Amino acid sequence: VSSLPDLARVTFRYGMAGAFNDAWKPLLTDLPRVKAIRAEANRFGIALDPLLHSRAAMINDTFDNQATRQNMLERGMEFLANKTGFVALFDRWTAEMKYLATNAVFGEFSHALRVVNNKGEFSLAEVAKAEQMLADTSIGNEMASRIWAQYGKAGGSSEFKDGFKLPNTEVWDDFDALMALKAGVGRVVDDLIITPGLDR
Repeated sequence: VSSLPDLARVTFRYGMAGAFNDAWKPLLTDLPRVKAIRAEANRFGIALDPLLHSRAAMINDTFDNQATRQNMLERGMEFLANKTGFVALFDRWTAEMKYLATNAVFGEFSHALRVVNNKGEFSLAEVAKAEQMLADTSIGNEMASRIWAQYGKAGGSSEFKDGFKLPNTEVWDDFDALMALKAGVGRVVDDLIITPGLDR
C-alpha cells in the first residue's frame, strides 16, 4: 500500500500532459522506444532491484555471507530474506515504477539540454527554468555543453518521431559527461520512486 503513491509522483512533477506523453503514451504507441529506454536505464544502474536482491546487504554496507563466521543455516536465511522482494513482487513493482519515471526523466533532461545549448531559440524564462533544473542535479552550463556534444556525435543519441531524444551512452567517449548525466538522471529517478527499506 505504501508504494501506491509511486503511480502519482511522476504526474506531480511533470503534470498530466508531461507524464502522459513521456511516461505512459510510449507504452501504447512506441514499444521500440520503451525497450531502448529500459536498456539505457539499466546502463545507468536504474531499476536493477529484481536482479540484485541485495538491498539488505547494501543498506548495512556488509556482505557477511562471504565471511567464514556465518554458518550454512545463517547464509541460507539471509538468502531467503533477500528474495522476499522477488517472491512478493516488491522488487518488480519498484523496478517498473523506475522504468516509468525514467521515460519522463530522460525527456526532461534532453529538453533542458537542448534549451541550454540553443538559447537563442527559446525564451529567457525557458532558458532560466532549464538551467535551474540542470543546476539542481549539479550540471552547470559547461557540463551541459559537453553532454549535449555527446548527444550530437555519430550514434550518440536516438531521436524518435515525437522529437524525444534518448542518449546512447555506449558510444560516448567523454567519461565526465557520462558520469554527470548518470548521476543527474539517477538522482531524479530516486527522488521520484522511493526504494523500500529492509522490511520490503
